[in-house]
Amino acid sequence: MADKKPAPPPKKFDLIEEAGFILLILVILAAILRRISAFLSSKEVLVDPNSVSSYVQSSVFPVLKFLSFGVSIASFVGILFVLSKMSALMALQNEMYVPVVATGVAPGQTKNMRWEKVIEHVNSVNPNDWKFAILEADIILDELLSAMRYKGETMADKLKSVEKSDFNTIEEAWEGHKIRNAIAHEGTSYVITDREARRVIALYEKVFQEFHYI
Repeated sequence: MADKKPAPPPKKFDLIEEAGFILLILVILAAILRRISAFLSSKEVLVDPNSVSSYVQSSVFPVLKFLSFGVSIASFVGILFVLSKMSALMALQNEMYVPVVATGVAPGQTKNMRWEKVIEHVNSVNPNDWKFAILEADIILDELLSAMRYKGETMADKLKSVEKSDFNTIEEAWEGHKIRNAIAHEGTSYVITDREARRVIALYEKVFQEFHYI
């Protein structure tokens, strides 16, 4: 598994737990009051002006009915409160689990200036500039992986820890990095054409565009 999804620290849910408990009490109380109201208003209760039942129906029943209505309103408000808190909690959890990718664009800029340098070099007529463009693109890729919290001593280690489901352009990243390694190991003896250089840079570009890094 990738190291970019560390186990979240323990959270305190006292507020939501207490709200849920109070809401449960209100719902139970509302149900009890409704049952009492229904019983007192049933036809089976004998109405006698001198009886206790008559007093209850004439004096207590309206109060119970009012309390039942109030508790119902409070329960509805409580449900809305708990749902709003749960929504905020889910948003917080999503932020914790979704990898944070730092943008490669500095504040006030509309473009990644380092990537613009890569494009400038790959458009050069000098083969050495083409190689430099690939080497620089690979450095930017390494920074992207670090921003996504992938761990490893080397670029290959970081790429190996990637979950393919989280990184649609992982194959492009691997291919570009392998060509970069060939350039770094063989140096001036590595022969690359203008067309091949542009193809490799296009691989890196596809990766960066997936994560809005350029």
